[in-house]
Amino acid sequence: MNAISELAREKLPPPIGTDCTGKDAYRPRTPLGKKLLALRRAYIESGGTLLDEDGLAAELRDRRGDDG
Repeated sequence: MNAISELAREKLPPPIGTDCTGKDAYRPRTPLGKKLLALRRAYIESGGTLLDEDGLAAELRDRRGDDG
């Protein structure tokens, strides 16, 4: 595992989950947090899928033009 992944695991909160009613368990406290969560919900509702760590790394490599 690389150093960036290890640091991210230490600093980032766990992924947003859902409670037993199917609603987001995370409650943002700032207007920006509320806006970002609303955008996330809209993306998912429109059929978008969220990337896991491997998917995100692949997306970054693709956008940067890396081969490996």
